[in-house]
Amino acid sequence: MERLPSWRDSDARDAILRFVDRVTDPASPDFVSVEKRIAVFDNDGTLLAEQPIYIQTLYSIERLRDRLLAEPELAREQPFAGARDGDFAAISATGIPGHLRLFGEATSGMSFEELDRDVRAWFKSARHPETGVMLSSLVYQPMLEVLAFLRQHQFQCWLITGSSVDFLRIFAPLLYDIPAERIAGSELTLSTRYGADGLEVVRGWECSLINDGPEKVISIMRHIGGRPIAAFGNSDGDVPMLEWVESGNGPRLSVLIHHTDAAREWAYDRDSDIGRLSRGLDLDADGRFIRADMACDWARIFPA
Repeated sequence: MERLPSWRDSDARDAILRFVDRVTDPASPDFVSVEKRIAVFDNDGTLLAEQPIYIQTLYSIERLRDRLLAEPELAREQPFAGARDGDFAAISATGIPGHLRLFGEATSGMSFEELDRDVRAWFKSARHPETGVMLSSLVYQPMLEVLAFLRQHQFQCWLITGSSVDFLRIFAPLLYDIPAERIAGSELTLSTRYGADGLEVVRGWECSLINDGPEKVISIMRHIGGRPIAAFGNSDGDVPMLEWVESGNGPRLSVLIHHTDAAREWAYDRDSDIGRLSRGLDLDADGRFIRADMACDWARIFPA
């Protein structure tokens, strides 16, 4: 059976295959025991398309639309004015805190059960604002194959994301077969209240943790308790995670997904408000990471 069939015959694909072969072959000097085979993945832009704006934010905008019209004072500042006007650039200029603020405002007061039902119902029919395709179809087929390939070789795969952990834990297990308990992301405040069925956990609107940049390394230590041997990311917010994984002892794999395909996806890096990749490209000038060039290395981007 062909391994990683949606990847072209390339240095990036070969590096991934060689790494897995080395660390899983008991006769190899680089053999890694099963309990230490841990790989971490960013979500937006690494496993799933993030342009022109995060899927989490599309959900937030839709849930806030009526309220923004009824409460014009809410839209006097960003990112709420951008949400009212459909101005994705204005929202993205506020950074991850702005995206999380929208999500917090859209879901504040909801129980986890209410959020779960609502996100699942929304995701079943949600479409991309530019192409009209189902959002669920915008997962990257080559990365689905990497996840499956690693699982076949007894890797434990984790999702380390800047998006809300509560949002990702609802739909990510369906897309990637990564269990909810292996997802770490940004966090909003929580409280408890008594409802019809007893005590329930309720969502607040304030951000208590932004899981981006160096915080991703701290998050890995909090949730996993050690340094993974493989990491995949696409933006400067993922670079500290990739650096940390790459600098460990023994065999290491840090893969940087580079969005270079304007025809089949989007081409963006240094000047993008979403998934900006500048420092990562500078570091990679010395070949520090394995760079997966989407235009050159991926024969197919999305599932058929």
